[in-house]
Amino acid sequence: MQKKIQKDRGSVTVLVLSSILVILLVLVSIYVASNNRSRTEKETFRKIKEAYDMTEEEMQELYDKITTGKLEKLNPPEMLDGMKKIMFTEPTEEKKGEIVQEGEADFDEKQWYSYKTGKWANAQTQDGSMWVWIPRFAYKIEEQPEYSDNVATSGGSIKIKFLIGNSDEYYADDGSIETAKREDANSSEYKVHPAFTKETDSNYENGGGNRELTGIWVAKFEAGYAGGNNNAPIKESEQEYSKSTMTLGETEITETDNNSARNWLDGVYGANKTKIKYPTFQGVTYSMNYISNNDAFAIAQGLTEQGNIYGFTDNASSHLMKNSEWGAVAYLSQSEYGSNKSNVYINNITLNSGKEARSSEKGQTGVESVYAVTGVTGGTKSGKEVEADITDINNTTANTASVKGVYTWNQRTGQNASSTGTIYGIYDLNGGLAEKVSDYVANDNKKLLENGANYANGKSSQYVKAYASGESSRNNNFSANSEIYGDAISETSKESGNTSSWFEDASIYPEGAEPFFLRGGNWSEKESAGVFNYEKTDGSGAYNLGFRAVLVAK
Repeated sequence: MQKKIQKDRGSVTVLVLSSILVILLVLVSIYVASNNRSRTEKETFRKIKEAYDMTEEEMQELYDKITTGKLEKLNPPEMLDGMKKIMFTEPTEEKKGEIVQEGEADFDEKQWYSYKTGKWANAQTQDGSMWVWIPRFAYKIEEQPEYSDNVATSGGSIKIKFLIGNSDEYYADDGSIETAKREDANSSEYKVHPAFTKETDSNYENGGGNRELTGIWVAKFEAGYAGGNNNAPIKESEQEYSKSTMTLGETEITETDNNSARNWLDGVYGANKTKIKYPTFQGVTYSMNYISNNDAFAIAQGLTEQGNIYGFTDNASSHLMKNSEWGAVAYLSQSEYGSNKSNVYINNITLNSGKEARSSEKGQTGVESVYAVTGVTGGTKSGKEVEADITDINNTTANTASVKGVYTWNQRTGQNASSTGTIYGIYDLNGGLAEKVSDYVANDNKKLLENGANYANGKSSQYVKAYASGESSRNNNFSANSEIYGDAISETSKESGNTSSWFEDASIYPEGAEPFFLRGGNWSEKESAGVFNYEKTDGSGAYNLGFRAVLVAK
């Protein structure tokens, strides 16, 4: 795990040294210049040296970084094999933003990221997938929005402090080093977000992991089909589809339940043993639907298996996103480092390609089973669904919407559909496909075994949180888990009502035969979709459900 401050850390575009850095500069200057330090100064530098495992030479390097304005107070991204750093040209009214990869002439190491200005660190793997770095942080919900009849049309205020290394310590506004709290924090204190914490001793009570993390990599877009309007190689993974039936879109066939399993890439495969093709995480790609929780869990972990298309080796671990990790993205997005209390634009675009009944003869080629497209928006925060076709979407230019009114992620208006409102953020958090996460309510319903046999055994682990089951109803389940924090559920919704989450997002807790969590909502949910949306599913594959993966450095 990287603890040392690297020369490739990245820098702030325009950074005036804050009082914190001024104080730190003074202390480092004293450290470099003299051995006659006070007890307080010695303690401060002991903590800095331990957190970053720094030598005397590296303390000098830290001093140099501060004096040249190159230090940003967050953990630098831990690059994985197969990754390259990327930045983007800024979208304008005249031109789309473009990817600039390290090694190219226009790539500027100093401009790679600046969380203060909404430029989160991005990297790209060999298949073209993009990933966004979420650094370890502590948070506090400073203010809740106003509710009327348990409905809030806006979001609350969240404050963030980036943490030092894999510790719980952060720089306070006066330059001192403070320690964030864990489960005993109150509303006035900063709380370490559990997505980055080791919770083996507490049975992963808040969705933490098996070790302390300096940060995580989150897929920039929800999973898409390789070859689905992109150049990613189509390759079988070692994982097989486990379900022979699917819930189809209502426009595809009259009876929507228990039809032969199928998808855009494989056609109708039913009970035939079929390898899951590696997904890709790119913009303007056919979103990967018709996959059960069991299979999404399997392929998300299979991203790092030998022979993958991404270039990952044994220094990376991958998994299906958890509620805690979704919450980490949501809270950082809601803070001053993201969209800053503004709701992100909805991905409300559908190809609605199942207009004709799908059969074993149809769909081996074509788009009959494709609905959502990654990284697109109709240009509003909660608009009704927009039906388009992929040619229409591909024809967008400059900052002009397509004929059907579609903007893409790399357009000036389209970037408002990201977690930051910039091209550097994470997309498809509001709409697109409703996203499966690994977590579920452990109510012993048979659907857990049917659709989550790989992991839904009633036990929590570093990859899944088994939420407690109340007395049958979703409200009881909500109450039974109200002490869990960081997952953008109980802290950001009043109850398991219809739309009691921030920004009027859906708040429908899993229950009964629908024990698995969904996040974000789908393209057709209008105001109910959103970053703070949570809903329920039985875990089967469906036309409007997808998933997202997360990477961790080993």
